[in-house]
Order: sequence, then structure tokens, then C-alpha cells
Amino acid sequence: MQLAVFQTVARQSPAAGRRASSITLWINPLCSGMGAEGPRGGEPRITSGPTELVSGFFLNGGPHRFYSSPGCRRPEPLPGAGTVRVLNPATGALVATATSTDGHFVTIPLPAGSYTIAGTFGDATVNGRHATKSMSVQIPPGHSVRQDFILQIP
Repeated sequence: MQLAVFQTVARQSPAAGRRASSITLWINPLCSGMGAEGPRGGEPRITSGPTELVSGFFLNGGPHRFYSSPGCRRPEPLPGAGTVRVLNPATGALVATATSTDGHFVTIPLPAGSYTIAGTFGDATVNGRHATKSMSVQIPPGHSVRQDFILQIP
């Protein structure tokens, strides 16, 4: 089976809706890459703002696919659904929990400090179970910390 692959139009002359005896099209390149790409940039991302944790759920990898865009740049991906649990690393006590839906980040206001965070993917399963990732995070006072959960897929 052969898949249809399309290239997108970057611009055209004359402009859309205008008439001419000939048309010139500038086409965006045909690009290829992983089926799913996680967020760009290193993490954690620490910015000035309210003292809080911001997390998203992303898949990274998957089957190779074609796409067409200016400069082969993909838009920043939207997060999937999941649940974040924030734990006190010294006692293991649950400090906070929040669940997101597809396309939304989890935002949890927290006091400054060190935490263990555990994220459970809502839309991804491994061997029939929802995938879970855990990590440590430090939240400084007066700063927002973005720490995403990324699941590598073959």
C-alpha cells in the first residue's frame, strides 16, 4: 500500500482569488521524521512567575512519517492526557495531584521545595498498563518550573 504524501503551498502568484494567464507556486519542502515528537528544549524550564509546577505528557518516537512545512519546522506539540502526583521525598506523603486532558498542561501551585513527581499517561499503555514515569524536581520561590513527562515509543 502506498501512502499519499502532500506538499503544502508556501505562497503563490497571483494571490489566492486573483486571475492570471499563469500561476507560480512556491512549495514548502517535503520533510520526514518521527511520528510523534516531544517538546523542544531542555528541562526543567524555570521561569519567573508564580511558585508552581507545570507538566505535560508527550510521546516521542513512533513510525516514520512525511510532512510539509516551512523550513521543515514542526509546531510545538500539544500534550496528551495524564495525572501528576506530587510527593514529599522525605516521607513519601502525597502533597498534591492533578489530571489533565488532551491538549492541556497540569498546573499545580506548590510551596518552594524539593519534590518527587510521578506522572501517569492517560493515553499510552505499555503491556496493557498506563505508563508511569517518576523524577525529582526542585521548585525555587517565585518561579514556575516546567517538567514534562516524555515516553519513548518504538
